[in-house]
Amino acid sequence: GQSDDKKSGPDEDLLKQFEQVKKKLTELEEKKNESAGSKRRRGDDDAGNGDQNKRTRGDEGDKKEEEAAEIVPDRDYNVTGDFIVRMRGLPWGSTEEDIKDFFRGLEIKKEGILIEKDPMGRASGAAYVAFESKDSLLRAVDKHKEHIGRRYIEIFESSETVAREVLERMFGKGSLHKSTGRVNKDSYVIRMRGVPFQSTLKEVEEFLNRKAKPEGVHLIYDHQSSRPSGEAFAEFKSSEDMRYALELHREHIGTRYIEVFESSVGDLERALERGQGDRDKLPPSGSGLPCIRMRGLPFSASRRDIDDFFGRSSLRPFRVHFVERGGPEAYVEFSSADEVSRGLRLNREYIGSRYIELFEVPYHELLNVVDGGDQRGGG
Repeated sequence: GQSDDKKSGPDEDLLKQFEQVKKKLTELEEKKNESAGSKRRRGDDDAGNGDQNKRTRGDEGDKKEEEAAEIVPDRDYNVTGDFIVRMRGLPWGSTEEDIKDFFRGLEIKKEGILIEKDPMGRASGAAYVAFESKDSLLRAVDKHKEHIGRRYIEIFESSETVAREVLERMFGKGSLHKSTGRVNKDSYVIRMRGVPFQSTLKEVEEFLNRKAKPEGVHLIYDHQSSRPSGEAFAEFKSSEDMRYALELHREHIGTRYIEVFESSVGDLERALERGQGDRDKLPPSGSGLPCIRMRGLPFSASRRDIDDFFGRSSLRPFRVHFVERGGPEAYVEFSSADEVSRGLRLNREYIGSRYIELFEVPYHELLNVVDGGDQRGGG
């Protein structure tokens, strides 16, 4: 009997070990299946979240694009009430702090200063200031013809209505035209004709991108009918980009072919100024006529060089203002619009070994440059 018990012991042990191994294998298989299922579920969740994230990011991008396209004031203005003055003759580059210093001791409303800018984003030399009391208003008017720097400042009583109209005009509400941004007076400009009336700024940009990336695009509207005119302008950073864009002449937007011509900042500004509404008249100093801007002058250029240059067309400048802007330039005034037109015919003629580029510019551009104090002589 003892021999039978001894023989059966090892068999029972092996059987128990086999059952244990089998159980562990089953548990491992179950864990493996659970792990795979969990990964699949996480993958599905991640995919769903990824799609949602993409949609959210896309929505945010669209929202940002819409916000960027909307032109809004960079802050709140409070030029309101019955005690408002208009300042005229401010030096170019004047700040709110300069105006507060000028009216030191008077009660100016919080956010009550509006420095006026023209449609191109340049200071016009005017500002509106709202005061807390009639006493401050009267004391402000008494400062008429006092100085900021070397400039005397004219002070006039004004109104909330006028200040609001200026604010609306500055931020595009008073303009018929559509633009991607403000004009850079150093840009190279083309004019397009035949643009489909339904075209958007983005569509015109895409048309130009076939050859060169524009820095700015402007769709011009008819100031009488308030409808698209079929005319557009585009600005480029370099003359090379502008020449590439000119290669698009008679290429199509949709079914319409587009005519493309070289233009100027002056032409663009005049087009944008149509439909801007009535403006305050320019200060009475100077001719008030369009001027000629000369670019590419030799560093040694003098007033006599300018006189000799325009003397080729039997013209004598009325006034010359030299300006330092990355190289010498000059603004030249003439006695009549006809003389300006005749002077422009000398575009790309030479002074010494340098050819000179000529641009017609509005008189207020000259005023801004002169007020800025970056002249080096003239007369």
